[in-house]
Amino acid sequence: MLKRGLAEPVPPAGKRLTVEERRALWRTAACDLHDQLDVMLRLNGRCRWAYPGWPLRKSDEQDYIGFYFRELDRMQAEWEKSKKALPMRWR
Repeated sequence: MLKRGLAEPVPPAGKRLTVEERRALWRTAACDLHDQLDVMLRLNGRCRWAYPGWPLRKSDEQDYIGFYFRELDRMQAEWEKSKKALPMRWR
């Protein structure tokens, strides 16, 4: 997921980049994990790519456990209580 107004990074022609060089290019153009997960919540948590690999990396615990999964649990409890469709939040 790219930051607003940025294009997908393109490596220099004719140069094979290392994994770290590719990651560095993407870090400048990509949204951070928290912002990506916030978008998934606005779609009611329905995009499966948002789920992490297992085991969860220590660096992702706060974003997934402290933010994303906690909010999904809250949304589910709200829906179960109301029996209404969850609202879409587009901002």
